[in-house]
This record gives sequence, structure tokens and C-alpha cells, in this order.
Amino acid sequence: MTESDNPSPSRARRDKLVALGSLIVLATWLAYLNRAAQADDAMICLRYVRNLVDGLGWSFNPGEATQGSTSVLNTLLLALATWVSGEPIPAQVVVQGLCVAGAAWFVLLLVERDHGFLAGALAAAIVVSVPLFETTQGLECAPFACGLTAATWAAARGRLRLASLLVGLTALARPSGILLVPILFGHEWWRARSEGRLRQALSATLVPVGIVLGLWSAWAWAAFGSPLPNTLAAKIAQRDSGLFGHGHLFWRGLRGLLPQVVRRGINLNDKLVLAVFLLGLVVSVRTRLWPLLVFATVQTLAYVVLNPPFYHWYALPMFLGVALGVVAVFLALRSKWPRAALIVPIGWLALSAPDLVHERAPYPNTLAYQNAAAALAKVSAPGQTFAAWEIGNLGYHLRELRVLDLAGLVTEAAHEPLSRGDTTWFLARKPDFVLLHDPPWKRMEEPIVEHATFRTHYRLIETIAAPPPYGVRIYERQ
Repeated sequence: MTESDNPSPSRARRDKLVALGSLIVLATWLAYLNRAAQADDAMICLRYVRNLVDGLGWSFNPGEATQGSTSVLNTLLLALATWVSGEPIPAQVVVQGLCVAGAAWFVLLLVERDHGFLAGALAAAIVVSVPLFETTQGLECAPFACGLTAATWAAARGRLRLASLLVGLTALARPSGILLVPILFGHEWWRARSEGRLRQALSATLVPVGIVLGLWSAWAWAAFGSPLPNTLAAKIAQRDSGLFGHGHLFWRGLRGLLPQVVRRGINLNDKLVLAVFLLGLVVSVRTRLWPLLVFATVQTLAYVVLNPPFYHWYALPMFLGVALGVVAVFLALRSKWPRAALIVPIGWLALSAPDLVHERAPYPNTLAYQNAAAALAKVSAPGQTFAAWEIGNLGYHLRELRVLDLAGLVTEAAHEPLSRGDTTWFLARKPDFVLLHDPPWKRMEEPIVEHATFRTHYRLIETIAAPPPYGVRIYERQ
């Protein structure tokens, strides 16, 4: 064995520091390139962030305590970064970059311990290149992935209390993170039971996560009346409404997105992608990555059962799982054919890289909603109310106006009527303005424009042109 095969401790530390610095620079640069291209829901979180930083509390509409940002951890991280930087968008870039780099770093550590630094570095590069990170900037996907990989690394090192604490934080990033508890600690419980130390094992693995979630739950119960995010009830109402389709909503949406698991614009066969994931799941049992692939499987099955309308950020565990499945296949091949196996990570990176290294333009709906916000700002007064289906960009740019969220994410009153398919419930609240699409969305908005109350009391004052289906009509109450 040569010195390069078994580097000195000082060289190993230097290589890891260089890798960590490189991952931070690369992930933050990619986040900077994506700063203008954000899902509308990411801007919902940023309005919460700005209200928090300005001392207006955990609210979308100041004075109305609602947990409509889904991710507690993401909101707090962005609020802290915004408080330091003074601006939410640069803060968003920093949080995204650090969390994606963190997810890749912990995967490097998981792989490097058994398979060497080069294999770990290639695995980290594959994680950074997962295309769903760039299309979910500002949402909880990056903190969630970082929490998943960090907790898995801590458990693999036998640091059970730290792993439990990290699971608690991961569950604050997205509640489904709690599914990691039995996955990471189940074997330890079984072994401890046979050795007569089950109580100690349960204490080490459950107390830290219980403290984290207990503190949040106690505060949320007092502030909001429930520790669960308002968005959960909203998505169930959307499912029950029939407005978002029928049947297997989540599974149909996931299968439609999986072909783009390597790169947007390259449509692989969804059955091939699932086969790669399942192969990776099987061979990962010989690696320290297996809890992450098991988690991707369990969460996906849970969402299939719950069956909410599909939003692309729900696919993060599966996208990350496919990428790590590719890593697991690479590691399995590398044990027999070290050089030939390199074609797996190099091939993945060659396919994914061209779509990553360019500055992305805003989505068409983003520009339309920004233009609509500018137009509404000219004719509205502080404290007035508007109603809309997509409230992220509109709410962020119209902070002095109150919002009725027709999709129910931040407006709890929408849940019951929405679950019945009633989209006109808000008319009884007499909002000053209503923003619909041009042309109106068939299932959601046509019943509104045809309603007698709407036709009597609202008049069209401006139309914002945009590619279908994102043109906007602004109506004012007469």
C-alpha cells in the first residue's frame, strides 16, 4: 500500500477541509444562479421571515397567528440569515448553499469511512447535482436533506444522543422526518433488549428528539392551537375537494416527475428510474447509506397512502434516494472493477452538470404575479384585503395588504368549504380585491366568476398578460 492509498492524518484532514470548502463554494454558487427562479410557495415562507425579523410575530397576516410555512427549521434559519444580512433573498442563497453542501458533506463522510476519500467525494458531487435542489430553492428541501444525512452520519458513528437531536431538528424541517426514529434506532433497540439495557437505549434515542419536538409542540399549541402545520389540513382539503383531480394524485405526479431525476429536459423511463432506486436500495445494505434509501421508501409509501395533490418538492426524498442508489451501485461495482465503476458517477455528473451551471430566469408565473402586485399596489391602501389562489409572490410584494388564501395554506377558514369543492366561500368575507387567472382556471375559478355575488359586486380593473395559464385578472369590489 502506497502513501497515497493511506494518507497521513494531517493530509486526510486537509483533504476533507478542502472538500468541505469546495462543496460550500459550489453549492452556494449554484444557489446564486437560481436566486430568481423560485416556486411561489417559497415566497410564502419569506413573508413569514420578514414578519419575524420585523417583530410582527409568526404570522402571514400580522395579528393572525398561523403556521402556514410548513417548515419551522427553514423559517428560523432564513429569519436568522435575514436578520444578519438585512435582505431575505441573499439570506435564502446562503441557507440553500450551506444546507446542500452539508447534505453532500455528510454523505462524503458516510462513504469515505469504508470506501475511501475519492469515492466519498464523487458521492458528494452527485448529491450536489440532484436537480430538485435547484427547483426548490427557498423551500425546506435543502435543510431537510441536510438533517437526514447528518442524523444518519451521527447514528453510524454511534453518537445516538446527537443523532436523536438531529432527527428532532429534521422533523422541524419537515414533519415526516420523525420516520427516521425507527429506521436509525430500531436495530439498537433490538440489540439493547437482548443485552438488558433497553431503558438506557430508549433514553438516549428518544429523549433528545422528544425535547426538541416537545418544546415546539408546547409553544405551537399555545400560539396556533396545534403543533401540526396549517398546510397539512390544507393539503387534505385539497385532496378531498376533487379540484386537483381524482385517484392516485401523489403517485401519478411522482411518476410523472421521476424521469427528470438526473436532469430537467432528459426524460428517462420512470420504470427504469424506479428499478435503479430498488437496485440501489438492495445493494445499499452493504453501505452506511441504507437508512437514507429506506427512509425514501417509507416516506414515499406514506405519501401514497395519504395521497395529497402532488407538489414537486414532495419528491425530494425519492430524488435523493435515486442519487444515493446510484452511489450504492457504484460502490458495489467498485469493489470488483475499480476503474470501470467510475463510469457510473462520471456518467451521472456528465448528464446533470450542463443544466446546473447557468443562471435561471424567473418562472412565468413569478413575473406575472410580480407585475400584478405592482399594479395592485397602485390602487390599494394599507390594510385592505385581497384573495388569490397563489399567494407567495403576491403576499411577499404586498406586505401592507391582508391575504385570503383560497388554497388554505395560511387561511384556516378555507379548509372546510374547500374540502367540499366550494371555491366561492371567501365572497362572504368581502375582500377588497380578487385576483384570478386569465383565462380563469376551469375547476377553481370559473365557479367564482359565474357566482351572482361576484358578478354583482366585483369589476375587472386590470389584466396582466402572461403565458397561459398565468395571466392575471385584478377585480375590485364595488
